Amino acid sequence: MALSFRGGIALEETKKSALLAIEAIPAPAFAAVPFSRKPGERAAPVVQPEDRVLRGQLIAEPETENSVPVHAPFSGIVKEVCTDGNVGAIVIENDFKNALSESVVPFEKPISKAEPEELCEVIRAAGITDLGKSGVPLARRLQKAQGKARRLIINCVESEPALSANFRLVLEKTQEIVNGAKILLRATGIEKAVFVVEKSRQEAAEALMALCGASPNFKITALKSKYPQSADRQLTEALAGKRLSEGQTPLDRGFFIIGVESVFAVYQAFVYGLPVTERVLTVGGDALERSANLRVPIGASFEDVIRHLGGFVQKPQVVLSGGTMTGIAEESLKAVVGKETGAVIALLQGAEDREDSACIHCGRCVKVCPERLFPLYIARFSDQNQWEKTKTWDAGLCSECGCCTYVCPAGIPLLKKIRLAKENLALPKKGV
Repeated sequence: MALSFRGGIALEETKKSALLAIEAIPAPAFAAVPFSRKPGERAAPVVQPEDRVLRGQLIAEPETENSVPVHAPFSGIVKEVCTDGNVGAIVIENDFKNALSESVVPFEKPISKAEPEELCEVIRAAGITDLGKSGVPLARRLQKAQGKARRLIINCVESEPALSANFRLVLEKTQEIVNGAKILLRATGIEKAVFVVEKSRQEAAEALMALCGASPNFKITALKSKYPQSADRQLTEALAGKRLSEGQTPLDRGFFIIGVESVFAVYQAFVYGLPVTERVLTVGGDALERSANLRVPIGASFEDVIRHLGGFVQKPQVVLSGGTMTGIAEESLKAVVGKETGAVIALLQGAEDREDSACIHCGRCVKVCPERLFPLYIARFSDQNQWEKTKTWDAGLCSECGCCTYVCPAGIPLLKKIRLAKENLALPKKGV
């Protein structure tokens, strides 16, 4: 029997792109490489306009412990260093030579003879984060896990209905991912790794089993195909059989959870010396000419990505950065692919286009909430701008999975209202 968690929803399977091999888009003429996204994740540019840069060259150094080094995705000329408040980007014009920086060199020492701190430093210098998730530097997480984590959990699950990039990575880069996991075991001092896959993705489990199924250091575990199974808290509940309480993290249960895309990035950093300069992401939606799993340079625009796929069949109502359940609507196709971008989804109709009516108190939102919250009450007090009351109903614990909005028969945009409450709770108090 596949493991799972309480709550959540079974979503209709729409992963047609799961059958499509990863393809690389041609490098665009320009890339706007983000070096600052928000206050706690700032980096300082080390290049200036008209500087020539090479692929993999350091172009921005981290300024805070929550930021990572930033590297050029291809060779070319720096045209602009843009800053707008907390957001910054370095614009590079491609020279189409793809010349590699001399700093890109493999790690020569045998992994078994390297100290954990040496391995963490390589991971830090490569700019590896929780790709597609929080953006927290992986090296920092590894250091916190040393001596505390008992199991390395390789998260191969994609519970969002339209995403398939991780699945394709497992199928096409199985050996690389297993070797990346071995590096991480050494870096953390953990003895055993568990690959968690969805039960509906039997091909991924078989590929992993063929390579490491006989090893005492590896285990493959199947989880029920349910949303949001890939979230760290729900993954921990499924594996441990008990949910995390408020304030607890997977590490409190001895689990160090890492996404498969970050494991692959670790492999590339050690074997080829490559920093993170590209992302593998799913691009899809009913507004697109075709769907695909693409390898895209960091800093490429959504417009570049969509043009590669033949453009739109019809003008979309919304273009999401991320999946259909948790993605953020982008105002312009000038938005760029960053390390946290896991998907680009273009839809003819947005989820919030439904007409909403009054709450009928059916309780469906409560039943599906994986965090055991009461979304209807949080939304009600959010409508009334009573932010402290939304806090009383634990708005801050919302993982923003969107299950409540999805099942609401009244069409109420519950997640939108809860996000508004969380934003206002984070604001400093005025007049104090």
